[in-house]
Amino acid sequence: MDGVIPLGSGATLRFLAPARGRLTATCTLDNHARDQLAALFGRATHKINIKTTADVRDERGILVCVGSFQWSVRRTV
Repeated sequence: MDGVIPLGSGATLRFLAPARGRLTATCTLDNHARDQLAALFGRATHKINIKTTADVRDERGILVCVGSFQWSVRRTV
């Protein structure tokens, strides 16, 4: 991501089940985070704070962990 610096400012993880094999994480953004990122990349603002969430599944497709991550993102140029 050229021109931006993302800094993680907090994280929470909730482990739900023992994982088996290879893990796959899927990250999602809510509408507020999408709007904030659009404003950042559209140069309407130079700094935003957003939250992302992630689901982690094992090779059987079982949800083994959920996470929430706080980010401070700013433009460098």
